[in-house]
Amino acid sequence: MRSRRRSRKKAIPWRQLAIWILVGAIAILCGWMINTLLLQGYLWAPAETNMDPVIGQQPDPVPNNSSLTEKKEPSDATAQINLRSVQYFLTQVGAIGTEAGANALIEGLKEQGNPAAYHFDGELYRVFAGIFTDKAAADALGQMFKSSQVDAFTKEVAWPAVSGTLEGAAGAYFSVVQPAIVVMEDAFAHILSTNGLDQAQLAKMQSSVQAAQATLSEASPGNDLVTLHNDLQAACSKLKNTIDALKQFIETGDDRSRFAGESQLIEFTSYYQAFTSSIRALLK
Repeated sequence: MRSRRRSRKKAIPWRQLAIWILVGAIAILCGWMINTLLLQGYLWAPAETNMDPVIGQQPDPVPNNSSLTEKKEPSDATAQINLRSVQYFLTQVGAIGTEAGANALIEGLKEQGNPAAYHFDGELYRVFAGIFTDKAAADALGQMFKSSQVDAFTKEVAWPAVSGTLEGAAGAYFSVVQPAIVVMEDAFAHILSTNGLDQAQLAKMQSSVQAAQATLSEASPGNDLVTLHNDLQAACSKLKNTIDALKQFIETGDDRSRFAGESQLIEFTSYYQAFTSSIRALLK
């Protein structure tokens, strides 16, 4: 009985062993997946904000504010400015301390059939009733006013030719507007020196001055040239009004249109003279 028990072998637990092997394999597989997907795929991946640039691909350039400024106001821009010498004569009929008083005098002169406009010199509003290239003609008009108890006299206005080179922002601006300035000077000289303009001449001038206005409206003067630019635009507008009025006079024969044109031309000289003064200051 005892010998039988010693010689009997125990049965191997195959089912239990298979379960343990399966559990071990699953554990190994899970460990590999955790290591590969989580640790290597996510936890070790660098944050996107600190990613190194891809080799062979350059990062987008950062805008340089200084280079943008240089494009708007190129420091190497230059322009040659040339303004003609000018001489003309105005018949002055009053010097008023207030704008309202000057306008009242102008309205009275217009009602009497005279052209009239004022120039403000910083202190007084000087009212003029005629503009001429010939001093004798201005003197004759002055005598006519004196006979009506108006204290009139002839004022000569002249400035020399202006020539020089402008650089930087001023150079960039004048390289654009210089053609418009030439048109304005040509038209002013032609109107002032010509006794009789025909309709074809006025139509051609009208078209040229309108083109000059368009050029000035598209120009960018920059902060330092705003006042100068405004004077130039105002002068161009007065010149166009002069041409429009003279063209109407040719078409209708109404003297009021001619007087209106001459009044606008007097105003033109005020703005244009201020413009030329600014140019001379820039060239000093």
